Amino acid sequence: MYVVDGGDQNPDRPRGGVTKLTRDGKVVARGGSTWNLDGAHALALGKDGAIYVAEADGHRVRKLVPRRRP
Repeated sequence: MYVVDGGDQNPDRPRGGVTKLTRDGKVVARGGSTWNLDGAHALALGKDGAIYVAEADGHRVRKLVPRRRP
């Protein structure tokens, strides 16, 4: 399961991100600071594994591609 977080809403330094969880709620991975999400609001998953994040403040949808582990 993936969850999107809009951050602490600090306009000078937003800290939104995407968190991947197991079915029992254990955090598996976190991302966002390297993607500079701007008011992350909603997300969707693509068939190819990409994560699409809607940014309320940025007025756009971003396609994030998680790194594959070898």
